[in-house]
Amino acid sequence: MGPDHVGKKVGTAAVQFLEAKARELGFHVLIATICTENERSISLFERLGDEKAAQFKEIGQKFGRWLNIASYQKII
Repeated sequence: MGPDHVGKKVGTAAVQFLEAKARELGFHVLIATICTENERSISLFERLGDEKAAQFKEIGQKFGRWLNIASYQKII
């Protein structure tokens, strides 16, 4: 999303829509994998009840820097 969408709850609505669809389809667990530098996304998933399940160090590079990722899990 662009900066003009930040703070307008678009991410919240999108995640809630996906969770509802996953429930309809009989999913049991959802996993979100997020770059650990993406504090807004981490905050969003934690606020919606996801729990950190794993963290992986130096998984990928961006602009010559190694980045870590974390996996957040929600049992629905």
